[in-house]
Amino acid sequence: MKANPFINRILSVMMTTAGLLSCSKEEVQPIRQQPGPVSVQFKFSTLAIQERSSPVQVVLAFNQAAQQNGSITLSVSADHYHDFKTSPGLIDGTIVIPVSAGQTEASFLFEPINNESLTGPQLISVVIASVTDGLLTGSVKELSITLQDDELPAQVAFLQDKSSVSEDAEQGFMVVIPFSQAAPGTGSIEISITSDLAVYGVHYTTDPAASNGKVELSVEPGMHQARLQVLPVNDFLFNQDRVIQFSIEKVSGALEKGSQLVNELRIVDEEKTGLRKSYETVSNGWRVKRTYSYDEQGNIHQIQWEQNTLRGTYTYHYNAGRLVTKITSSDLTETHFTRDIASRIIKSETYKQGELKKYELFGYDDAGNVGEVAVFDRQPSGEFIMTRLFVYLYYVNGNLYKRLSFSPEAGSEEYNLLSEEIYGNYMDRDNQFPMVELLPGRTTQIGLPTSYQLNQNGLELNYSFEYEYNSMGSPSMRRTIKNGQVVELTSYSYY
Repeated sequence: MKANPFINRILSVMMTTAGLLSCSKEEVQPIRQQPGPVSVQFKFSTLAIQERSSPVQVVLAFNQAAQQNGSITLSVSADHYHDFKTSPGLIDGTIVIPVSAGQTEASFLFEPINNESLTGPQLISVVIASVTDGLLTGSVKELSITLQDDELPAQVAFLQDKSSVSEDAEQGFMVVIPFSQAAPGTGSIEISITSDLAVYGVHYTTDPAASNGKVELSVEPGMHQARLQVLPVNDFLFNQDRVIQFSIEKVSGALEKGSQLVNELRIVDEEKTGLRKSYETVSNGWRVKRTYSYDEQGNIHQIQWEQNTLRGTYTYHYNAGRLVTKITSSDLTETHFTRDIASRIIKSETYKQGELKKYELFGYDDAGNVGEVAVFDRQPSGEFIMTRLFVYLYYVNGNLYKRLSFSPEAGSEEYNLLSEEIYGNYMDRDNQFPMVELLPGRTTQIGLPTSYQLNQNGLELNYSFEYEYNSMGSPSMRRTIKNGQVVELTSYSYY
């Protein structure tokens, strides 16, 4: 076969080119690029972790796998290092994290410690402080961890809104301020003290001491209550009760205000304890009430009276010997008393706006009881005539037995019997509320009567009395019974 010159030429060119390419591959070597430093940065710049959370893995991301072994040093700043721990451990404010070749990230374990202290949200700063060779700090080099406290402030409030203490109580009274829970941290309570009648240092003191009307109570973690001791000063006088108001004004630290922020403490004057305070009688369609107050020596100072819708006062006045000299009324009536050499009242004179309206003469039996009272009233002519004569008879123990009411016959020395009242079946119990009161400082009924008979206008009416008693044994209620029915109720109260 004859060779084709054109094909031979093409083959010759191809062989030449192949030889040239072969020579070129052997002579040119490729350039091997060296890897750059590994960039290290936090995966997140902020983290919020609850105090009661499980341990959290905090990640530092690499932009490529680590080429060699090394380490990352983190600097940690916090207010309370004991509120958390880390792994690797925190030593002198730093964490060292080892890095092995081939790692694509590093991490440390952050474990919050669930305690019972209220510290509030805590900000923890973690900064990449340094890296070893082959590593490079990236752009996110700081992590802010907010550790959320799960404790709530303890609410503080007074145990009660009103309380009382006797003036002679040696240990005083403890004002208790309980907490809703154990205090989760330190704090303080500021209490203001006010009173219209009680003067600090004169009538009472406190522990801790007050300054400018305020007391500050310190609270430590774990406390369940705060206390303020009030110490009354016994002046051995008959005073009206004094009320002190304590108010929780401010709280701080691990505390917050509760609901009951005011407590009124009444200092009860023990000299008056057990003295009569008031009585009220109620029947069908009417009521009458008397309330007694006393001066510092224990004498009756004032009687406030009420009768249905009417009301008024009687005020007692005394001489230096503590004997009643007169009684003034809110209706401008004054009653003056005259005494004999034995200091017994033998006459009373009643004035209205300066004019004598009535006078009474008092006589005494051999036992010293008021035996008779003669009443003289002013007439339109200005003269005084006897309008009524009362005769009083007593049992040998001093209890009133009978009261007789007479009216004089005109132009005669004879008297007409108007009514006869008989009290009987006395019980041997202290009676501060006699049903018949004649003169200040004298009682007609030492015990408690249980029967009463009224003879008037030819009728005989019989009543019986039933009593209830308080814890001191004094009567607290009297029921007046007629024909088996309660017709009247009287209630008694005492200081």
